[in-house]
Formats: sequence, C-alpha cells, structure tokens
Amino acid sequence: MVMMATASAPSPIYPLYRERWGLSVTMLTVVFAVYVVGLLGALLTLGSLSDHLGRRPVLAVALLVAAASTAMFWKAEGVVPLVIARVVQGIAMGTATSGLAAGLVELSPERRPHLGPTMTAVGTSIGMATGAGVVGLLVQSTSRPDAYVFPVLTLTFVVSAAVILTIILRHSPRERFGSRRCDRESGFLGKRGWRSPPLFPRWSRGSPSRVCSWRSLRPW
Repeated sequence: MVMMATASAPSPIYPLYRERWGLSVTMLTVVFAVYVVGLLGALLTLGSLSDHLGRRPVLAVALLVAAASTAMFWKAEGVVPLVIARVVQGIAMGTATSGLAAGLVELSPERRPHLGPTMTAVGTSIGMATGAGVVGLLVQSTSRPDAYVFPVLTLTFVVSAAVILTIILRHSPRERFGSRRCDRESGFLGKRGWRSPPLFPRWSRGSPSRVCSWRSLRPW
C-alpha cells in the first residue's frame, strides 16, 4: 500500500511545481508519463528476478530504490530531477509489484486461493487513493507539501528495507536465497535434469524456481 501511495503522491504537487518553476503543461505531462517508462521497463526486465533471488531480497532492494526516488523528489530543484525521480520511482514499483503479487499468491491459504490476487487489487486501489488524498489535503494547508511528504516516505522505505534485511540476515544462506531441498525431497530433479511432476500445469514445467517456490516451506 505504501508503494502504491508513493506512486500517486506526487500528482497533487505538480501544479505547485508548475507555479514554482514556470513549467509548461507539456513538461508536466512528460514528468507524469515517464513513470510508465520505468514501470514497464522494470516489469519486462526485472519482473521474474524474485523467482530466482527470493521475494525478500528483491523487495528490500526495491524499497531502497523507492527511497532514492522520494529523496530525489524531496531535493528536486527543477524539471530534470523530477523526470529522473519519476523514472526511478517506476523502476522501484515495477521491481516490487511482481514479487509482492507472487508472494501474496504463495502465502494464500489453500482453501482461499483467490485471497492473494484480491489483496493485491484492494491494496493497490487503497494505496493510490490514500496517497493522492493525503497529499491533496496537505496541498490545501501548506505551500510546501513536498517538504513533509517525501522525507516521511523516504524514512519509511529505509526503515522497511532495514527490517527486511535484518530478517534475511537472521536466516542461513540457504534460507535467504532459496533451497533446492524441496527438489531433492520431492523428487522433482531426475537423473537427467529438471522434471515436473504431472500434477503441475504445463506453464510450470521447466521452471525450477516456480515449482520449487510452490513446494518450499521458505519461498521468501
């Protein structure tokens, strides 16, 4: 939810940036749109990274990248830093979204398999509405809402990443980055290499990380 709130948080501040720096409507549109470039680029290139490295390490890195983007917004003094911050924000969002969505699916109870996707959809909607709403209220009450919003978000992301990294370091290396124990115990690895048992759907065959993560007790 915090990640989604961050995606919509800058939107109410853009008119203030326009007045402060004399930006044109076209330039504001560019600042708003470049977020999609970073988001799609991360989804296409880094979307499956958590399948191989684990959900927690990738999420921790994404949170640190998000902290970097909010820090750029905080210290921005022109349109170029805004564009860079927006692109970095999209990269952080794209990196975190796929891993979080997959993690929620994996953690869903067997009797309620749709709980994960439902939580993802609800959390996305609530987060984006909350971010825009809270910042919109600040815009009405102060002339420098960015001086309050982005420091708080930066600190939140740094603390969250530190907590996740602490959890990772408390586990053994095998638990941090995944274990092939599930392969050996379940007999997923044959003598000639990887094989999926018949009960798995076809899309999972030939994908060690996905099958292992579904069977492992510690996919995170």
